[in-house]
Amino acid sequence: AAALAASAAAPQFPTGFDPFVALGLPRTLGPPSRGELTRAYRRAAMRWHPDKCRGAKTRTCETRMQDVNRAREVLNDVRSLQVWEHWLRRTEAEARQRHSEQKHSFKQAAGRQTAARGPPRPQPRPSSQTPPSPPASKRAGPPFPRTGPWRETSRKQLLEWGMQLLR
Repeated sequence: AAALAASAAAPQFPTGFDPFVALGLPRTLGPPSRGELTRAYRRAAMRWHPDKCRGAKTRTCETRMQDVNRAREVLNDVRSLQVWEHWLRRTEAEARQRHSEQKHSFKQAAGRQTAARGPPRPQPRPSSQTPPSPPASKRAGPPFPRTGPWRETSRKQLLEWGMQLLR
């Protein structure tokens, strides 16, 4: 009976669900005001409502609208917001733990591979000498000054050449 109660109390949010992002609200220290929440909800509902949604598949619009409704429910109640924040911290901690376990198992597998191939090869040492710079006459760079009247004349010439091509 305790396991059933624990599973019923555990909220199920979709992976990556963020009510602030769903409604386009900035993250603040607390929940948004009622006016901000209403304006953000109406704006998001007009954008993602399946009857009004353009340029996206109907299924995408339905999913986004469900996220918008869920976000409104979460941000409307301080307790729901606390439950979501707790869920977010827990899922982030689980993801970090999975990542570190995968990293650890990868290092172990890589260690076995290097042991099977033999000792590691020596890496070449970086040269302490820098290559000599070319003489001033051979340096790369534009053959013309970077500023000056050449810009205006080249624009005029391009326009004239373009007009000649169009004739």
